[in-house]
Amino acid sequence: MKYTVEILPRLVQINVTGTVRRPQDSLKLQEISDALFDQHDITRHLFDFLDAEILSDDSSSYDAGAAPAIRGFEHEGRRVALLYREITAQDRMMERVLNEYGYQVKVFDDSDDALEWLK
Repeated sequence: MKYTVEILPRLVQINVTGTVRRPQDSLKLQEISDALFDQHDITRHLFDFLDAEILSDDSSSYDAGAAPAIRGFEHEGRRVALLYREITAQDRMMERVLNEYGYQVKVFDDSDDALEWLK
């Protein structure tokens, strides 16, 4: 997995390429996002996985969704959009788990929809 970070006005965009293994790579990306929230005080983040291959199953997707709460990552006032080529059942499960823990996270397969939701 590789990633680049773009700091835009009112938005941090993290572009991810290569193979993403859940939950270990998801945990790394969550740590990066949490640090960027603190450093830049920008409350909207977009993870672009359009050029990434996601390797996951139900268990790893659940673990990736529960990890931020277990680690105590802040979520108040923050929104995170996850952009995929195609949304899978595992992506929806991870979204649901994150939402149940109080995180405002949503998965998308359209960049315009993701950006609109982040406004």
